[in-house]
Amino acid sequence: MALKLSIHIDLLLRKAVEFVILQFTKITLHCYLWKSCQID
Repeated sequence: MALKLSIHIDLLLRKAVEFVILQFTKITLHCYLWKSCQID
């Protein structure tokens, strides 16, 4: 039972990390594009 729970938590953590990385990448890309557009 404990093993199943730890596996479930591990999967949730992985999903959370993936989500955070995706959001961070989107924001970084947006800022980069916005700044480059502003310079032009």
